Amino acid sequence: MESGGISIWQIVIIFVIYSLPAIFVLFSSRVKRWKKVGWVVVSLWFWFIGYILFLLITKKPENPNN
Repeated sequence: MESGGISIWQIVIIFVIYSLPAIFVLFSSRVKRWKKVGWVVVSLWFWFIGYILFLLITKKPENPNN
């Protein structure tokens, strides 16, 4: 019998779920350079609240090719 510990796969799943908002911000075209780094840090610290704030505060670029 196992002692009820957490497995490595559970740790990986938790890490992936926790880092999803930061990954979404990282690949977003809404902000560039250091602002993007700042938003990644905010979304890591505050998780989905940070990502929701990112979506509400930043605007989509008019021309995504820039």
